[in-house]
Amino acid sequence: MQNIKKENLEEKHFFFANVKVEKDKWIKKNEPYKIEVSRITKVKSGWGKYIINLREVILKKGNVIILPVGTIIERGDWSDDYTISVVSLGAGTDSVLSSHNIVFCPLSAEEDAVFNLYYELLESIFTIEGYRAELLDGLTYSMLMATFYFASKHRANLVDDNKGARLIKFFSLVSENACKERSVGFYASKLCLSPQYLCSYIKKETGESVVFWITKSIVDRAKSELGFSEKSIGDIAYELCFEDTSAFCRYFKRATGLTPSEYRQQSRP
Repeated sequence: MQNIKKENLEEKHFFFANVKVEKDKWIKKNEPYKIEVSRITKVKSGWGKYIINLREVILKKGNVIILPVGTIIERGDWSDDYTISVVSLGAGTDSVLSSHNIVFCPLSAEEDAVFNLYYELLESIFTIEGYRAELLDGLTYSMLMATFYFASKHRANLVDDNKGARLIKFFSLVSENACKERSVGFYASKLCLSPQYLCSYIKKETGESVVFWITKSIVDRAKSELGFSEKSIGDIAYELCFEDTSAFCRYFKRATGLTPSEYRQQSRP
């Protein structure tokens, strides 16, 4: 398969195979955006750096990652030969993904061969005129289950080197709850730690405070909506659980130096 892009008219499914990612034709570096459709991405060659729900992730050849709806992602640097294959997941998978968060794993040669077969089947189905969406739903659900299975075999690789499961759990909690829960005490209690210990631990491991990560999570979601949606600032403030638009604007400007309107204007061509 070479540089294939397939989409149906209803935009329920999309499929990109062996697409070389061109830096000047993609989103801006360090500009957060929200995943609107769950997807599986497989790296065919090269590497790409991302911040995904506050965690730095480096995707390399042979890696597969599942990105559920609502994931906040920022791109970093890419190699010149960075090539990926991406397939959307049907809406029926969202409930399965919600409890798994981000799933990332390397593939063995045998597992990589299995994924190549999936992509060949997807290509065949997309070329059938008047294909049944149910075929794609079933196949992508099978891909999802295969990814979960392969990830379980590589469980040791799901924890970032030298950082540990506790830090990953902290980032997951912040990504899921920051808009509603902004106190250090909430995250400390979820991790069964004292607030003082959590603050010390996070500062030591990341160089930043707990409050920094809570603020970053909220601001990244705000930037995504401001940059990529047509929602009003008032609607965004409501979705991010601010008491009113003025409170959101003050919070955003304190964190970024820009008002939401200024950021929106600056982020768009």
